[in-house]
Amino acid sequence: MPPLTRAPAIWFGSIARGALVGGILWFVLPRLSFAAEVAAEESATPAEDLIPPAPKRPKKVHPPATDWAQWNDVERFRGHYEGRRTADKDRDNGVIAEHGHRLELASGDFEMKAEGSNWVVVTGKISGSIHDTSTSDRWSYHGRTTTDADFSGTASDFHLHLDTTRGHWNFFVNGHMDKPYDLRTAMTSRNWELPVWVADNRSHTEPNINYPHGSFDADLPPGPPTELQAEWRYQNSTDVIIDYQARVILVPEYKDLELIVEIEGREAGGKSVAYEQWIPRGTVTGAAGSRLDVKARLQAKDGGPAKVHVENFSFTLNDTSREPGVCLNYPRNAAKAAAPDLKFIPGGETDAERQQLDMPTSTDNPEHPHAETQIDCFDFGAWSTLSVTAELADGRTITGHLIGDSGAIRMTLPKRTGGSMIADAWKKKHGITAGDDDDSEKLPNAGKYPGDGFTLYEEYRGFVVNGQHVEGDPEKIDFFVRNFIGGDAHPGIDLFAKVTGAEVHDRLRNSEFDETKRVMNANHHQGAHHVDQHGVFLRTDPGRDGAEAFFTNYAVRGRPVLCTRILVQQKGALTPTFTSENVPLADLVQIYDLAIAHELLHAVGVEHHGLPNTYLNVSFMFFDDPRNSTGKPYFYFADPYPSPPPVEITDEKTGRSLAVMLEPDLLLAREVMRPEYLRGAVEFRRSFFPEKLPSGLTERELRDALQKDANQKLDALIGNKSWELGAQHGCCSGAQECLMRYFLAKVYEKEGGWRAYYYISAKRTEHLGFELCRSSVGTGINSSGNKPQSRYGDTYEGWGSCADWIVFNDSAPTEKIPVVPPPPKPRTATK
Repeated sequence: MPPLTRAPAIWFGSIARGALVGGILWFVLPRLSFAAEVAAEESATPAEDLIPPAPKRPKKVHPPATDWAQWNDVERFRGHYEGRRTADKDRDNGVIAEHGHRLELASGDFEMKAEGSNWVVVTGKISGSIHDTSTSDRWSYHGRTTTDADFSGTASDFHLHLDTTRGHWNFFVNGHMDKPYDLRTAMTSRNWELPVWVADNRSHTEPNINYPHGSFDADLPPGPPTELQAEWRYQNSTDVIIDYQARVILVPEYKDLELIVEIEGREAGGKSVAYEQWIPRGTVTGAAGSRLDVKARLQAKDGGPAKVHVENFSFTLNDTSREPGVCLNYPRNAAKAAAPDLKFIPGGETDAERQQLDMPTSTDNPEHPHAETQIDCFDFGAWSTLSVTAELADGRTITGHLIGDSGAIRMTLPKRTGGSMIADAWKKKHGITAGDDDDSEKLPNAGKYPGDGFTLYEEYRGFVVNGQHVEGDPEKIDFFVRNFIGGDAHPGIDLFAKVTGAEVHDRLRNSEFDETKRVMNANHHQGAHHVDQHGVFLRTDPGRDGAEAFFTNYAVRGRPVLCTRILVQQKGALTPTFTSENVPLADLVQIYDLAIAHELLHAVGVEHHGLPNTYLNVSFMFFDDPRNSTGKPYFYFADPYPSPPPVEITDEKTGRSLAVMLEPDLLLAREVMRPEYLRGAVEFRRSFFPEKLPSGLTERELRDALQKDANQKLDALIGNKSWELGAQHGCCSGAQECLMRYFLAKVYEKEGGWRAYYYISAKRTEHLGFELCRSSVGTGINSSGNKPQSRYGDTYEGWGSCADWIVFNDSAPTEKIPVVPPPPKPRTATK
């Protein structure tokens, strides 16, 4: 304010089983360096995580097969399919800006049986989501369209062909569900229809059956039937960049045996939870947090004993996340080349990154060969998929499935569906079904552009605040303030949170906030990410009057990314702003809090109500001044006239001429000062400027001339006035209860007058605002019914309606300020 101021298709061939992950031994070092970085605040990583992997033992080598005839004995396949499609459009020619992002995800399980050389679907289920956001901006229009759908249902458009003569297989999925699902579209727009913005909001729902398709073509491995895998990708770049990715896994089903996998979760404190309820949790120290217990058991299809010998059980973590740090902001400047977020606890033969573990059969139950292992979690947003196989002495490889679900051959960790990387349990807890990249939160009571810059996945992964992990709120705006001021700033931050409805996190430590970069989701790599979302910081600035927000661009409305810092005067300092006689004492005690909230609002797009105040500089013309031909006192501008014309200044309270009201006191002051002032002025003029004194005068005439000159200077000294002028539709205008309104003017323009003003003589009449206005119409002292007139009127055209302009999202397009005050100055709380 012022003074409170503001490509072609590519396939990747099949493999008989999951390949061993690379052999560089670096899993220890990243965690050691991580622990060292936070050792000042937390304990070191426990020794359990530093156990080196056991040496690999040679596997039993079976004689190579010479043909693919054994594949003809396979009667059924269980399969798993994943598809992903993204489409991005970005165009900005300076006049029209169009941005769009579409994400389609699908995953599902199916079972197929042989009919000759072809295969038909016995059962199939697919689930996924579609999320599309597009914006269009030009000078007179802003529109945003969102399309969303979450679907789950049967699908039978899976197609498989095995060529056991040439050793080839191909698979494709059309991407059509058996029954349609609802696709929801909503449009919100603002059209500039002189003289106001007009909202246009529409929505509709239509049926859709599509999901991301895929096509695969690969070689058939010779020998005993085993798991088939293939990946497919298609890219196209025109005006819209399109990227298709898909994967399929096919597992032959044996009639006599099955491999059952049981998973149980453990919270960080050791409490057991069901697999379906497990949510990944890391620690701020970088040590393991929550854990998973996994048991694989080979049995006959009827649950009886498995009368075979198992050479080896193999557990594999596939596509494990490698997110930097443990959450979005901690530790600062985390390395992008991160270690896997889920790892097997050493106990068998494991690779360097502990992503594949080979275990011998346990000896305690020979009729049911089994093996057990544990998986540690090192990140609050970790994900992976678990696959388990048993290698039999007869050369067969049995692929495991989750107990109770024969289709789950790729077990998601945590339990998740539809291609999401977020635990189903977390979504259920919050009552949401949105996709990982969703950012559609709306402020409960204000705001123009939805979202807080953090995707749903990022809010799920969370942050570290004051040494503790916190999640983002998927239904509220999350905003981060580094408070260098301390407790004095908390009430002002709370006021900002109240008027915006945002969830404000302001207990950040230095290790949790980078003052230079200010990015609160800097630790991102694979998880859904839209924009580097910034926080802001507050700092005390001794000697400052009020508060000031600094921006990299003052011609557009604020965004967190643009707000480089907010500086605030010391609390309790008796500055002109904080001791204003215009403000009631009951309001004045909260002015420090208001200043902080005011500046934070500038950081999220809220402006003032109009142009900044100027100053009215006038001089007082005494009745006896030789230049005064009226015989009455008045105020005048320093015009170069022998007899300067009057400036009409009327006392607001009484309606009288302010000059007449002030004249007695000014005359008295003049008489008190005259003798000493005249003597000093005459001697000063005689001593220091003798060459400029008139010549040819007698001593008396010279003294009279000097006294006349001194009288005029004395009158000017006593009568010079400078008052802050509140212009009509300026920064003092609009709703009185809005905390973005200024309150420091002493004079304001008189309606219909020329060189005519009202002087505010009544003290404590400008109440502070502690809300946000939703209209440009003036209220209170600015209402049309205020006497003698509305002080400052309605807000300037295109300004005001402050609650409608809030934007926290750094991905939102910037918006020009309707009128840039000349000269451009910082939105400041100081003169």
